[in-house]
Amino acid sequence: MATSLQTTRLRETGYARVLIVDDEPMSVRLLSAQLKSTGWVTQEARGGEEAIRLARENQPDVILMDVMMPGVSGYEATKCLKGDPKTTHIPIILITGLRDVQDRLNGLEAGADEFLSKPVDSTELIVRINNLLKLRHYEEQLKNIAISHGFEQGKEETSDCSREPARILIFGDIDGESNGFQSHLEKQGYQIARSAKDVDRILSKSQPVADLIILDDRLNGVDTFEICQRMKNAEATKRLPLVVVTGIDDPDRRIRYLFLGADEMLVRPVDLRELAVRVERLVKQKLHLDSLQALYQSALIDSNNDRLTGLFNRAYFQRFLDLEIKRSLRNNHLTSLVILDLDDFKSKNDTFGHVTGDLILREVGKRIRSRIREIDMPARYGGEEFAIVLPYTDGVGALVVAERVRAGLASEPFLLGTPVSEIRVTASIGVATCPENGKISTELIQAADKMMYRSKSDGKNRVRRMISESK
Repeated sequence: MATSLQTTRLRETGYARVLIVDDEPMSVRLLSAQLKSTGWVTQEARGGEEAIRLARENQPDVILMDVMMPGVSGYEATKCLKGDPKTTHIPIILITGLRDVQDRLNGLEAGADEFLSKPVDSTELIVRINNLLKLRHYEEQLKNIAISHGFEQGKEETSDCSREPARILIFGDIDGESNGFQSHLEKQGYQIARSAKDVDRILSKSQPVADLIILDDRLNGVDTFEICQRMKNAEATKRLPLVVVTGIDDPDRRIRYLFLGADEMLVRPVDLRELAVRVERLVKQKLHLDSLQALYQSALIDSNNDRLTGLFNRAYFQRFLDLEIKRSLRNNHLTSLVILDLDDFKSKNDTFGHVTGDLILREVGKRIRSRIREIDMPARYGGEEFAIVLPYTDGVGALVVAERVRAGLASEPFLLGTPVSEIRVTASIGVATCPENGKISTELIQAADKMMYRSKSDGKNRVRRMISESK
């Protein structure tokens, strides 16, 4: 199970740098070996003071920190890093032998993103790190788009007093505990709604149903794993923080929920103080991302988008790619570029007319967007040529995405139900990766373009990836 989870998740988060902080060399070596097996790079710090210095200097993607250390403790180091604008964005997981509820509260209140007790299951640790990295990458891309449009950093934040109380949906009975949950959370200022088993009604909505969901995993006759997965795929709930309450402290069960997208796991009996702290952190995180998403949506409708396809235009693509490559080289992560050209499009224009050609291009844009991640940047590069920037993605991962896009175009005919239905559209696709195939945008575009033309010459409707001669 661990191998399949690691392989799948690394396709989403790619390269990562992890700072391990512990005064016990054996613990550091064990964690380092586990994480290096995924392809991540690790750095070590022997105490809180060194961790603060290295985090400021090197900007790791995530920090794993022991609590009990001589000098500056893990709590103190976490509070310092989360209070520094230069490091506040770095996810921190506290790992310790302490198991008391108050210890967890101390860590969470210091600003830690997660608190795990030793011994930590290696697969669970990897899944938790990946979930944090996915969230951070999503936030960074939203900020990246906002900055490239001239929005000032921090402009997305609004005054707390201008917001309505956050809405929490308690799904299930929580074995009668929901009354206590509701009362305690209402005292914290939240609006609470409760639902029994009408998950289909909730998931059928087009707009978010709450700001956070608490799910009981012991609903009679209901597969809560399936519900968790559906919630993370449905439009109304996929971006909502999800807290699962379970009565079974089983590592495999916990890992499965986390892999399916749960943000927090709480084991009965639930300490209401811990519930409140975790809910507060997740709600703040969600509202922050909502603000960034609003800026992202503004970017989609301004002068930088292609009005026909709904994708970004070439000018914005160029600015975004330049910015992403610089960030890629600065932070030492991989970025890939996909360029695709529709096969024999001119003949379709000549045969069916330009109106039909425009309808085809619009549908191509929809199919591309539906087959990539939210942090990926799709653009109409020109005419019948399209480009996709894939941050945090290596060549193999980009090949998977490109093949998914190719199959999505070729698998179903276009313009069904119209007088010119059953039109088949295919694309020749090229893939290149920074820094392997280029360290500036012109080099990367040239490499991907070269592979696209190779796809054409090899018979069309296929994907080719640039592989450096050194490999």
